[in-house]
Amino acid sequence: MVPTDEMDTSPYASYINTNYVPSDPEVDHIKKLLSEPLAQLAILDEEILSTQAILKNLRGKHGALNNQIKAHCALISPVRRLPPDVLGEIFFHCLPKHRNPAMSAKEAPVLLGRVCSSWRSIVMSTPRLWARIHIPTPNTVFTRPRTPQDQDQPYPGFVEKICHRSKAAEEWIDRSGACPLSISIHMPSYVDSRSRVAGWAFEKVTEQLITSRHRWESLKIRAMDPAFTHLKGIAAEDLPLLESVSLVRLHSGWPPHPSSAPPKPWSLCGLLAAPQLRTLSLSFAYEDFASLPVKWSQLTTLELDTEGYVHGPIHQGISYQDAKMVLNQCPMLVTCGLRLSHPEPLPEMVKFDVRLPLLRNFLLNVSYAAFGRIFNWMELPLLRNVEFKQPFIRTAPSPEVTLSVPVDVLLQNGRTIRSLSLDLYSMRKEDLIACLQSSPAITELRLSAALAPPFALVETQSEEPVMSDAILQLLTPSAAAAAETPPLLCPLLEEFDCRGGIRSLNLTDEALVNFLTKRCEYARKGEGPLLKRVSIYLDRTQPDDVSGLKWIDQVRREGVEVDLRYRKTAIRTPFSPWIGLELTEEEQMSVTGLDSHIPPFPF
Repeated sequence: MVPTDEMDTSPYASYINTNYVPSDPEVDHIKKLLSEPLAQLAILDEEILSTQAILKNLRGKHGALNNQIKAHCALISPVRRLPPDVLGEIFFHCLPKHRNPAMSAKEAPVLLGRVCSSWRSIVMSTPRLWARIHIPTPNTVFTRPRTPQDQDQPYPGFVEKICHRSKAAEEWIDRSGACPLSISIHMPSYVDSRSRVAGWAFEKVTEQLITSRHRWESLKIRAMDPAFTHLKGIAAEDLPLLESVSLVRLHSGWPPHPSSAPPKPWSLCGLLAAPQLRTLSLSFAYEDFASLPVKWSQLTTLELDTEGYVHGPIHQGISYQDAKMVLNQCPMLVTCGLRLSHPEPLPEMVKFDVRLPLLRNFLLNVSYAAFGRIFNWMELPLLRNVEFKQPFIRTAPSPEVTLSVPVDVLLQNGRTIRSLSLDLYSMRKEDLIACLQSSPAITELRLSAALAPPFALVETQSEEPVMSDAILQLLTPSAAAAAETPPLLCPLLEEFDCRGGIRSLNLTDEALVNFLTKRCEYARKGEGPLLKRVSIYLDRTQPDDVSGLKWIDQVRREGVEVDLRYRKTAIRTPFSPWIGLELTEEEQMSVTGLDSHIPPFPF
């Protein structure tokens, strides 16, 4: 047998991996040279097969023994010794916190009931696991081409699906026993608006719920206007537990049936007159607010048209007059969200003199420019958390037009604010500086800018981005004497979130590193708090030379959570294959190049 090392000293070693063509005698010599190594290789193959057989046998024994051990460990698992009431409490905390559970086997409570028979028994006998439910009506009405008869006749498969879902909802509600109920019903806005079938589906689902109306505690409904007909007929006295109502009236609808009665006005809707109502959200409510039977004085949370609707260049929202009228009747508000427009002519606009002594959370979405500084008269002494959105600003050739709605509010109420969120798209650089100067106590700052749709009539921005290195420098502590530098903005800042298109936000890596390191040094000296979290999305690709970013690792070691992201691919186009897919944040960043918090068209 030729040892392996002798192959290394082969006389033909210099020809290996070359195009050398051996002569006939050399071929014969090479074959003789390989005879013993080939025999040795065959022996090794047999040893490998034998060893693999032994290993396979050992793995089989290991797996069998391991399964036995796991099975016996499962017998003594602590969860088996938990009493049913404790398991029920654990199961309750498995439910979604921010929404109602879906009727799906992929999440609690249905998922928990499919683990084992004992868990199923506990799930089925714990009413509060079934006290919250989300019911979507299907968005596929037809599977064949539409005909005139389709307007009134759903196809059998659709009817079967709706009946099955209605029965499931009925059983779900029955399992909740006597618990107060939280219900959300969702009708997709893209159902054929000319079809009464969509309304029939919604009514079929709600029929199963109306019988339990005396237990409703929270109700959230998104539907086309005709679908509310049956719900409007519920009397306020039949809703003794109802505390929260959210109604989203979709823009589209279907023509009423010739034999149907006139729709009941919202002024007679018992849902809005529930005696315990504390939280109210109304979107696309085009009614006269003065006629609504709401007990405004007892509301603690109010949202008016915050979901909004955009149809071409027309941007809906409630009027300044209606908002002022409503807010002056709500002295107990703690949370308020408004989407405003100004259909009133300029001479009819008056100052927005509103005082909300308990308000802590305020969302203001202004879809049009404000005439005059009407928000100077808002008095909010306990204001803590503020979010401003100005995605679409209709311009007007008037010297009285101002886009600085956030400035108007913050100049009077900014010193109490702890959390501030600003939409940069319609702001000027001087507006942003004024907002930050007016809010010296904020600990959380979020700056974002979405891209406007192509049909929006907006005030075009200057070439210089609103959020630039110059603004970031004002947020960066300086070692120079105080007299030589402007005052530090946001000295108590702990969380900073900044993301947007390059038209509104453009920061260099050097400025970012300087901001982070100087803030850490600022905290080490005891001059202010340490940053806890910084999240920044830059609408540009990552530089080839990242050596300048090495300081970020040092910042992280000091306890700062830093999330710095760049656009990885070209911005999504109208022909992108991913349009319409619900992508995760990671997918948004790596596939489309857009952060999930920055939709291309913010509606």
